[in-house]
Amino acid sequence: MGSKTKRIALISILTATAVASRVVLAPLPNIKPVGFLSLLSGVIGGPVIGFLVGLLTMVVTDILFFGAGPWTFVTSFSMGIIGLLGSVFAMFNKTPSRYNLFVFTYFSILFYDLFTSITMSYVFGTPVITSIIMLFLPLPIPFGPAHEITNALLASFLVPEVCSRIGRDMF
Repeated sequence: MGSKTKRIALISILTATAVASRVVLAPLPNIKPVGFLSLLSGVIGGPVIGFLVGLLTMVVTDILFFGAGPWTFVTSFSMGIIGLLGSVFAMFNKTPSRYNLFVFTYFSILFYDLFTSITMSYVFGTPVITSIIMLFLPLPIPFGPAHEITNALLASFLVPEVCSRIGRDMF
């Protein structure tokens, strides 16, 4: 199998996994491992694969399951950036600790949450402060921290395991 075929297969498998996780976990408030899976894609596949997995996951789930709209452009591009950041993390951290991975993922997802909330407040004409408060207001759990912590925990526990099992010498 050629290198191009392997890259397409990797993008397809990781995107399908992220799509399935987003759909299956839809009833849970903001507990979605899409950020972790996009970041993992960047770590193991590089910037293009990371970006495409993040972007395609959001586009596919919005079009097929949740309804596409102006938010699709913002969330898909932003999640693509999360995948790209995974590759940057891997390039500059040859032997990262699980703690460093947790912190990096936490702040990457925090960036995603803040950026998408602020951008969408402008699109829909709502006050920016309202969008930010809604991220952190506990109803029954605060959406932002739930999203950030679950992705950071998944990344800190599973990225090293996946990398060791596929032979990616990083951890």
